[in-house]
Amino acid sequence: MSLKTAGGLVLALIVALACAETIRVETGPALRVRQLTVRSAAMTPFAATPYLGDGPLRDDATSLVTRYVSDALSARGVAVVPAPDVLQALPAGDVEPRSAAAIVHADFGADALLLGRVIRFRERRGQSLGVESPTAVGFRVELYSAPDGGLLWSGHFEETQQPLSANVLKTLRYPGRGTRWLTAEEFARWGADEMVRSMPLLP
Repeated sequence: MSLKTAGGLVLALIVALACAETIRVETGPALRVRQLTVRSAAMTPFAATPYLGDGPLRDDATSLVTRYVSDALSARGVAVVPAPDVLQALPAGDVEPRSAAAIVHADFGADALLLGRVIRFRERRGQSLGVESPTAVGFRVELYSAPDGGLLWSGHFEETQQPLSANVLKTLRYPGRGTRWLTAEEFARWGADEMVRSMPLLP
């Protein structure tokens, strides 16, 4: 193996490890033996469950994160049943996974149900070139099989933007490659893309 090839493999491994630390993942029993075959996923609107002491989330935080995750799934070829349609189909907005998974399979033909909650959506204080405090975003996603409602996969994204000097491998992956301080919307969209990229979906 040439030094150039070995160096490339080391760099790829370092980047992969940097990606892995962004999303904390838990898997259901199905993922111990295979990847996920998800052709159609039904989403419910993300819930707001901010940390105690953080204060309420921005009014549009949950709708923004719901849309960003939906867009990221669509970009990976998953047909997404929109959250408002799913919510309307559930009796009194019931999102208990087993009953909701059966309903979305029967009503929409979905083979997965996606639930999520936003736990942090803090806007930066300052401007793009300098801040008093940086953007911080956190949310959790759970993917259940339909119609049975078994947990397939879950991921947790929680990140406060770091300066370029703190972790070059990570900050180079931010929008703008770490050259500016991001808004909460930009950071949440990046987090949604990272979240969906980490899902072991079959192509």
